[in-house]
Amino acid sequence: MKYSAKNTKILLIILVVFGIMVTVFDRYIVFNVTESFPPGLYLKVDEKPEKGSLVIFCPEKSPIQDETLERGYVWSGACPSGTIPLLKQIMAVSGDRVRIAEDGVFVNGVMLPNSTRKVRFVNDIPLPWEKELSEGEVLFMSPHPRSFDGRYFGPLSSSLIVSAITPFWVRGN
Repeated sequence: MKYSAKNTKILLIILVVFGIMVTVFDRYIVFNVTESFPPGLYLKVDEKPEKGSLVIFCPEKSPIQDETLERGYVWSGACPSGTIPLLKQIMAVSGDRVRIAEDGVFVNGVMLPNSTRKVRFVNDIPLPWEKELSEGEVLFMSPHPRSFDGRYFGPLSSSLIVSAITPFWVRGN
């Protein structure tokens, strides 16, 4: 195949546009394909995450994260845990009392819907588990009954949050 100067310029323009799109997408947009929240596009927002906020966070490397990767429950990615960032909602913050039991997850005595465990992990937190969250601790949850979230790994540090997000174009909207 013979390449002309015109074809080379077109290819170069396509590569530059593709590079810009990838950079913009990574910086501002989250694409969710899981059932934890409606699949679709979410925008990263410059807001301080608080109780009720949707966020993406990078889990720390831990035995339970290793186990979820081995089972194929989460995809491999660039987070310290070896996974992609997870999309969850902050359901408890410092001062909230969290109880994780066989019948579900409770925040300040109120059971979160669809929060019972559906699978067992070798490394999940033992039940029942209960504590008042300390400064900088948050509980990441999803309303989906089979979500991999705080019901299995408990509260984590808020420093793991990458960004608050908001739905932009999601299935069902």
